[in-house]
Amino acid sequence: MEQDWRPHCDKLLEEAFAISNETIDLCLGSSNIGRRYQSLRLLVQNRAKLEVQKLYERKKSRLNNYLFEEMDPYTQNHYLFENLSKKRSERLKKELRTALGNVRVPAGTTTHSKRNQANTMKQDQANTMEQVNRIVEAVFDRNQKKSIDEHVAEEMEAVLDAYGKVTMERFIDLVPMSCRRIFRGSPDAIRQAFDGIGDN
Repeated sequence: MEQDWRPHCDKLLEEAFAISNETIDLCLGSSNIGRRYQSLRLLVQNRAKLEVQKLYERKKSRLNNYLFEEMDPYTQNHYLFENLSKKRSERLKKELRTALGNVRVPAGTTTHSKRNQANTMKQDQANTMEQVNRIVEAVFDRNQKKSIDEHVAEEMEAVLDAYGKVTMERFIDLVPMSCRRIFRGSPDAIRQAFDGIGDN
């Protein structure tokens, strides 16, 4: 979690924070206040950046808490169980498809009698089904002969893969939402910080 997720999450939040600060610099630097009253510009600029900093720190704290909670895996999302079921059958399905690809389907016959042709088709179908049954039995026999360790390893891999997909879905929403809150929350936070200054 720390190695795979945190660097990307931190980088995205830091970029959102940097963009907000650059926007403050550009807005105030190009205004009349910025050109005529340097001290006032610096005061407003620093106060605005302080509010953005507070927003950033709150979002980073929330992200840290979330990363910490994810170290104790838990979910009720049905997507986990769908992925887990799919992953469990995936290897067996692949093995069956590979094995069944070797089934020889008899070519059409050129018998003159319709009765003989029908009998031949039935026999061909029976032979094909017999091949399929033998292959399916062989695949399941190989699966059953695996050791407990092999079965446990496959199950652990399936669980980790399925849970990883659920966690990724959560992160895909959470981290961009935190960045969006920095962008959208900054104007309101700055405005509230300066409320009442003119009256004082």
